[in-house]
Amino acid sequence: MRELWSSELTEAETERLIAKLADQIKKRKLEVPAILFLEMHKPLANVAGQTAVVLSPFLIPLVGFDNLNDFSRLLSKRENFERLIRLLEQAEDEPSGSKEGKSEGLTKTAETPAGGESVEPVGTAGSNEPVRTEPDAGEGNEADNRVND
Repeated sequence: MRELWSSELTEAETERLIAKLADQIKKRKLEVPAILFLEMHKPLANVAGQTAVVLSPFLIPLVGFDNLNDFSRLLSKRENFERLIRLLEQAEDEPSGSKEGKSEGLTKTAETPAGGESVEPVGTAGSNEPVRTEPDAGEGNEADNRVND
């Protein structure tokens, strides 16, 4: 019969498991809930690992012995929680492609018709017409910058 926790995880195994877990979380786009969950349960890291061992008769048929053994050892240490949180936060901070075009329905590109006036998008509800404004010359008073109808 196999024994759970017969040896400690090596540094390479720890990195591989943390990366695998982070990839699964990113794939499901659950970075924020995962970070929140990990931050809340960080003090219970050792308990999480022990709970996996206690529930192993029920979990092994679902996830396999090797996966349960590896992840229970991984989650039994608080520093691994920290490393996973840092990895998820880094992924969250990275730009995920161009976000332009997602809000296309709300804004339009500024046009400059003859006469130097610019057309700006309207941000108020109920009005879909663009507002024309005079170009800002850097001088003048507020009356010069009012909206022309």
